[in-house]
Amino acid sequence: MNEKVKENLKVIIIALAIAIFACVPYLQETSIDGDDISYHISRFASIAEELKLGNFPIAIHSSLLEGLGYANSIFYPELFLYIPALLLLCGLEIFKTYTVFIIIINFATVLITYYSAKHIFKSKEKAWITTLMYTLATYRLGDIFVRAALGEVIAFTFLPLILAGLYEIIIGDNKKWWLVCFGIWGIVNSHIITCALMLVCIMLICLMNINRIFADKNRLKNLVIAGIVSIVFAIGFLLPYLEQKKNDDFKMDVYNNSFYLYDSASTLQELLGDKLEGIGDTFSKGLFILFIPLLIFKCKKLDYKKDPFVIQCFILGAISLILSTKLMPWKYMEFLQIIQFPFRFSTLTMLFMSFVIGYVVSEVFETKDAKYILMIIFIFMVSKQLYAVNPNVSGLPGDQIIKRSQIGAEEYLPVNFDYKKWYVFNLETPKDKIKYTQTGNRIEFDYNDSEHEFKLHVPLTYYKGYVAKIETTNGETIDLNLEKDNEYGQLIISYPEKISGKVVVEYKNTGIQIFAVILKIVSITGLTAYVIYSAKKEKNTNVK
Repeated sequence: MNEKVKENLKVIIIALAIAIFACVPYLQETSIDGDDISYHISRFASIAEELKLGNFPIAIHSSLLEGLGYANSIFYPELFLYIPALLLLCGLEIFKTYTVFIIIINFATVLITYYSAKHIFKSKEKAWITTLMYTLATYRLGDIFVRAALGEVIAFTFLPLILAGLYEIIIGDNKKWWLVCFGIWGIVNSHIITCALMLVCIMLICLMNINRIFADKNRLKNLVIAGIVSIVFAIGFLLPYLEQKKNDDFKMDVYNNSFYLYDSASTLQELLGDKLEGIGDTFSKGLFILFIPLLIFKCKKLDYKKDPFVIQCFILGAISLILSTKLMPWKYMEFLQIIQFPFRFSTLTMLFMSFVIGYVVSEVFETKDAKYILMIIFIFMVSKQLYAVNPNVSGLPGDQIIKRSQIGAEEYLPVNFDYKKWYVFNLETPKDKIKYTQTGNRIEFDYNDSEHEFKLHVPLTYYKGYVAKIETTNGETIDLNLEKDNEYGQLIISYPEKISGKVVVEYKNTGIQIFAVILKIVSITGLTAYVIYSAKKEKNTNVK
């Protein structure tokens, strides 16, 4: 076994140990809880159900809303949730599936952060310190055990890759420009709000380095290429989203007021707290604050020309830290409601400050023993935090936790949606229920009313993509018209003539949705093929 393989195996073993350590509170529990856990469990459980029915690509979670259906897959990225869905299909119990998935996310986060930091610093020591700081950050652990913010936790995994990619293009040797693309692909397919926040950071980093970028045509070229590829990745998600949203028929404004912005910002007391949940509904930065004096001390001595990356990370980390607090006039900043909660800026604080701490600690403490002792103290303090976690803080039995809020804040429902009228009926005779059978998002029934106009209410949540047909008694198949029931936000099917026969209503992916899936597959496959080809070409060149 050569040295490189040994080193990679060592990294994998350490990564697995950290991943399990960061999930210890869940390991002995039969049911676990968290703010959004019911919603996220319902997402991958619904994906598993759709796969059982043979539905792919999945747009509607047909088992939700008592069979009315909910379009999670259109409005919220779900690519990585196919992993726990497949674990469920293999027979793993639902809470164990969630725990295993968190360990997988932790493992991937450790590996990506380590190799990203190593790529930047060219130092295993700095890379491991950065990785520990980032993976075991108080806010990240709070995301896991308190908020159960699964989308944001997954997004955490890919942020270091974006940072490594930007460093490569702007400061590094400019060969692996594609690192930033894989990072963008990851967050686009996990959490859109994090993606939006990171986009702003990317623009700020580019502005900070604008002279360096324009001084080298190759750097500018690769930055533009990386930007184009990243936009293609984003389009793959945005097209189906905008197709549904374009007529503003859906709720998306459940956090549309200053209460959520101001009251979820942190006070100084909360910043200094070391509890995962902070105080109230806000979240502390915990152990990171202990390093701030050290950072300021070292950053004063840094040379901007020699160490621009570290100083820029410090500046962005400090800005994001301030943005997460009540120092900002959040009561008057409703235009930033897209972020929902100011504590989301903590994601950026953790990212940038982790890299700064990884560099500064390694530079300030000259001996390995001093660094080891500091990291041991840090891990001990994290252990104290994890020990205080109550995995089922509500004390509810598992079945109640799972059913508590399966559709979250109901953001992705049509305006005026109502749970009433869960049956098929003609609008002229609403009290006459028509018997029907339902399999997933497919409803079938026989309609034999020749007296009334053919205009029927169907108990399916209105989303673009449903189709309806009727097979008449003479064997003719006719397409029916579909529209939204403005009173209930469900489906209405109609036909200009009186007609009878067997009616089938089902969800068929729209042309835009099919195009988006093809675009996603082609773009990521193409980028991966390019990376493999480039690596082989470089290897052959070196051999010659």
